[in-house]
Amino acid sequence: MHIDKPKLPKGTCYVTRAGKLETALADAGITTEVTLYFTSCRYPLRASFIPPNPNVGYERISISIGTTPSTAAAAARAFVDEIAIPQFIAWATEILALPPDSPRRQVGQDFEADIDVYRDFLAAWSPKSDGPVR
Repeated sequence: MHIDKPKLPKGTCYVTRAGKLETALADAGITTEVTLYFTSCRYPLRASFIPPNPNVGYERISISIGTTPSTAAAAARAFVDEIAIPQFIAWATEILALPPDSPRRQVGQDFEADIDVYRDFLAAWSPKSDGPVR
């Protein structure tokens, strides 16, 4: 896994750690080349499946991890680790399970953690219980 992780301004943090993704990918048996970008995008987790092309002859997955205010770090990490990463793994596993000559595997595809679900999760988070209010 290639990782690009710039420093953040004080008061912000990334919504998960590289190790969480590395473990999830390994546990799922995903060995495709992955590049992980830590960015300041508003989405907590975005990914792209990139099929072989004339410039690069192999499949790749590009993942972007967003930021959150430090005050929302626990809720954001819980959402990404418990909801977004498992959804991403299911998405990637489904694509990679297709035959290599499958038309669906021959085109680029994108995954985004649902921003509305993310906002609702953060809004429902109870710091006293370290979990969402149910």
